[in-house]
Amino acid sequence: MPDFKRLITRLQAFVVLQEADRPLSIDELAAQILDRGGHLPCGMESLRKALSRGPYRKSLTGLYSLDREHYDFWYDEVRTRHDPTRQPEPPMVPDLDFNLDEALTPQELEEFRPPHLFSFRKKLVCSLDAFGSFSLEAPPQALLPPRLERVEVQRSLAGRELPLTLEGSQLVLRPHHPELRQVRGQVREILVKERTRQAEAQKLAARRQDWLRQEAERKQAAWTAFASSRRALVRLFFHDGGVAGSLLNLADNTFSDFTVDRGSELRDALNSMDILFGLDPHTDCERLGIETTARLVDLTPPFKSRKVNQARRTVHFDDLSAQLRMTVNASQPLGNPQKLADYWAKSQWTKFFRRLQSDLKSLYQYYRYGVEHGYVRLRWGFREEETVPVSWNLGNEPTVYDLIRDAMAAQSCVEVVLSSTPGFEDRFARAIPFWPTDIGLGWVSGRFSSSYGADRVPFPEITAIRGCADTAHPG
Repeated sequence: MPDFKRLITRLQAFVVLQEADRPLSIDELAAQILDRGGHLPCGMESLRKALSRGPYRKSLTGLYSLDREHYDFWYDEVRTRHDPTRQPEPPMVPDLDFNLDEALTPQELEEFRPPHLFSFRKKLVCSLDAFGSFSLEAPPQALLPPRLERVEVQRSLAGRELPLTLEGSQLVLRPHHPELRQVRGQVREILVKERTRQAEAQKLAARRQDWLRQEAERKQAAWTAFASSRRALVRLFFHDGGVAGSLLNLADNTFSDFTVDRGSELRDALNSMDILFGLDPHTDCERLGIETTARLVDLTPPFKSRKVNQARRTVHFDDLSAQLRMTVNASQPLGNPQKLADYWAKSQWTKFFRRLQSDLKSLYQYYRYGVEHGYVRLRWGFREEETVPVSWNLGNEPTVYDLIRDAMAAQSCVEVVLSSTPGFEDRFARAIPFWPTDIGLGWVSGRFSSSYGADRVPFPEITAIRGCADTAHPG
């Protein structure tokens, strides 16, 4: 880990919270930062600003803790990680101590790949040193063409004393010429460096293969654990000191509704889950007074404001339903709280839970988009294509990019739903077969089925995707 004093305030808070392993008040956090030599340039305001973004969560009682599901958590964890057992591997240093009195061997010349500026005369010297005298009509093939032109050879030999001579049509080496040692040194130095480079490349390839194997095992383990977990989407409504809610079981996409008089059953259901997705489920559990051991994943859109022009005008996104609508093309992704309160007051529980289930369906589509893309969309005015990363893919499921890349490698197709939000009951009812041919930064081009022409599709426009059986290519 870098020197604590040199870290920015945000990372100093990260280190303190991670080592404390418990929620801390802002006063406790500031005191521990200062005790360790940290500096708050503007006092508590510096700390509040640092905690306003990043992997930090504030409870209803004002305590701060780390949000391990936040997409920035891994980044801050890497920047503050301390691993004393990992030492950088020293680079391989080529051994350039070799005998210049020994002649080059045919095996060395077969392996030797001369650089661009390695002259024709030096190639002649190397060949004579390794193979002995030869005629212009039958030179050795390691570095030379099948036949040598006399004019070209004579031009290379003109001008000064050289370690080779042309006697009739025969090239002869002068074995004790001082330039011969120099040529041998150049050849062997290039050979040693090339062998060193190849050894480094082999080690790198072996490390990459080992990493790919470990990554595949890690993904498989994550998927196995995720697939066997009890997981649900939760949507609660607090009113008049009571609570009612609905759960969407993600294993079979079934709903469970809990009226206000079934609060204990709702708490038991939440406590029985391994993973809970929702809009700020930490606060929901805190208001319910339960300390669940479930992994809580917040689906609240990860953007609150944006600066939109050179004048630094800031637009604040306060409407949660509008934030969801930027990704999910639904006219009303979340119900009006006042309408829900009216249903509650009139005991119209059928309408009440129909609305909560509609909210859960919208949240499910939003969640699936984040899993398949690794981000959600921010669409406001000219910010049509901005995306914001999320980390909801707990099972390491294949992403849009993974599925398209695999389809291209197999020359197969994928089924995609474009632009409009998929249906909840059958997400692929409007799916179109698509054969990808080229992939770029944020787009894929290819060919749809017969009713569509060749096209380029931006990744954000793909609202659902899955692999499909390889059918006849549309041509």
